[in-house]
Amino acid sequence: MLRLGEQAAAVQFWLFDRGVAHCVRLAYREEYKHLAVGVVLTNFMIAHALDRDRAASIDFGFGVEDYKGGWMKQARDYYGVMAFNPATAAGNYHAARNILGQRLKRGVKTLLQTAGLRK
Repeated sequence: MLRLGEQAAAVQFWLFDRGVAHCVRLAYREEYKHLAVGVVLTNFMIAHALDRDRAASIDFGFGVEDYKGGWMKQARDYYGVMAFNPATAAGNYHAARNILGQRLKRGVKTLLQTAGLRK
């Protein structure tokens, strides 16, 4: 936790396992964004993971958030498999939710953007 006075300005939660430091969660207060409190804390945490914990690698997890590219030169792709049993109601429900749900969400977003209701 990075504090400014008595107030928490940025917080990060890291786990260390088998030589890998995993940045699990991070957050900062918007009112301190101009001070780059997240950058300051991330720099400290990476230094701590490498120098004190002797981490062999740092893992920021999956996702394409902009801040990750500023810290890492390489990225790993994460792949997963979803399987649904079409012979059951639960299988059909989860298939529809996971496959059609993403398309529906993108469609609604595009519609809202076209209507000028969302950036």
